[in-house]
Amino acid sequence: MTTLDAYDTWQSFRLLHPLSREPFNNTPANVARWRYHIWHKESQAEAEQGSAEILDCRPVEVIDRRAVSSFQEMPMKTRVIYQQIADCFPGAQVYAVGSRVSGEYIDNGDPEAVVKMRQALGREKPVSDYDFFVDRKESSSGALPAGSDRLFYVPPGEIKIEIPMWDFSRLPENEHQRAIESVQHGRVVDLINLHDTYKLSPYFYCGCSGDEQAVLRHFRQAIADGKIKANNERKPETI
Repeated sequence: MTTLDAYDTWQSFRLLHPLSREPFNNTPANVARWRYHIWHKESQAEAEQGSAEILDCRPVEVIDRRAVSSFQEMPMKTRVIYQQIADCFPGAQVYAVGSRVSGEYIDNGDPEAVVKMRQALGREKPVSDYDFFVDRKESSSGALPAGSDRLFYVPPGEIKIEIPMWDFSRLPENEHQRAIESVQHGRVVDLINLHDTYKLSPYFYCGCSGDEQAVLRHFRQAIADGKIKANNERKPETI
């Protein structure tokens, strides 16, 4: 992120918090925090807009409007939970399945149209789980978020939505040693800066306690898988 981009982010943050007197200090930790606050405000607005759009819909219309065919079509809050689930399985493809894909889910505060849709389906659970599927051989390397439900079988024909994985092919080789040393010394802010600079994933990480462990897990797994290599592990260039 350039200084100009960071300044724009700080300005957007200040608009959300007009009473804040925080000066512009372009550090990776500050930029990540500003971006997180902006994202949080945008996710609230998105949720309110989505609820307003289905106030007068019939049950079948509610389902159709909420069904998704890609990860980006999911509400931002839902994407964040599935991101946290995927963070527990670094290096593995995780899929969103179930009601959060089909559109039959319910959350706290959803409008009456959603409640009626659930009643029509005969569902009694007040808040839907975040169903997911990942290969049986994969074990969680972190605490799964509340409400997550791992399925070990998905019926044929049921839609599975790929949760985006980190792409370490975007990390230049001249940054590999920096990443390894940052992992060794626990410099998570530096790792988040690498993540943001090279857009290793579409996710936001603010450097808080949960994020720190998630980011470390991804980089450690990439090192273990040979996606990030030390200088002495790379093949010499042929002349």
